[in-house]
Amino acid sequence: KAVSGFLVVGRLLSPFQVNPRVIVDDLRNTAWKNQGVFTIQEVDSADGRFILNLAADNDRRFVLKSQPWHFKRDGLIFAEFDGNGDPEEVVLGVMAIWVQVRDLPYELKTESIGWSLEDQLGEVLEVSHRNHVIVEKFLRVRVKILLHEPLKCSIEITPLGCSKIFKFDVKYEKLPLYCECCG
Repeated sequence: KAVSGFLVVGRLLSPFQVNPRVIVDDLRNTAWKNQGVFTIQEVDSADGRFILNLAADNDRRFVLKSQPWHFKRDGLIFAEFDGNGDPEEVVLGVMAIWVQVRDLPYELKTESIGWSLEDQLGEVLEVSHRNHVIVEKFLRVRVKILLHEPLKCSIEITPLGCSKIFKFDVKYEKLPLYCECCG
């Protein structure tokens, strides 16, 4: 059935089934305090999907942009939904997350290096900078990671004019629980 509004489909990344109302109430009392009114609709699916119908587009953008969310340390992901079609067909196998590339020398801490990490980390959505200058101690890159792939713990960079490969550690921000064995 087609539904209109500012919709997102959500899913808890947990082996346990949890009522979506409990999840959303928890978020409403913590991270979503200033967000508007919304309704929850459960979806008959094997992975526990649900639909949030938000009152305003800026609320929907907030939910999507500030991911990943957490519920009891398990990840909670959302994807945009236009209200047409089957919410079970909405792709929820990726997570947008900020990655910090640590210990980069100053000359490698550039926006172009951040965009070039797509092959190693996943689709690059954003590189954190101010007026094209990286101001943090590390390079921050927002990427889409595939949930069925192991997390990368490092990246390799070969600077221009150099034949040596340098390895740099990465750290994920707001990383939910994940399998320590397979990543």
